[in-house]
Amino acid sequence: MQSTQPVTNTKAIKRVLIVDDNHDVADSLSQWLALAGHEVHTLYTGAEAVEKVPEIKPDIILLDIGLPDINGYEVARKLRALTGVPNFVLVAVTGYGQPADPEVFRSAGFDEYFSKPMHASKLKSIGLEL
Repeated sequence: MQSTQPVTNTKAIKRVLIVDDNHDVADSLSQWLALAGHEVHTLYTGAEAVEKVPEIKPDIILLDIGLPDINGYEVARKLRALTGVPNFVLVAVTGYGQPADPEVFRSAGFDEYFSKPMHASKLKSIGLEL
């Protein structure tokens, strides 16, 4: 006899915020994560991120370092200073291609550091199942 019970998906769905001034990169990553079932929000400036994080309440923030309005380090500091926002994982994302100084990223409030392009294994390491 075959079971007719529905298959349940045990994947943890995350609320993700992507902040990157490169619209193509941000939008592509957003689509990829949305297709995997995550709730994804995309912003293109640091100021928007600081303004919208209390409303979005993300689980994970992928934050580009080289933003045109406010650099990612300053955005990170401002995000960590917000009150009334649930805890989130903050990931520095950069395309500069130079080795990261872990102390610089940690002191700004980042939990992780990724170089572009991001690979699925990196995203999985922060809980983003694909």
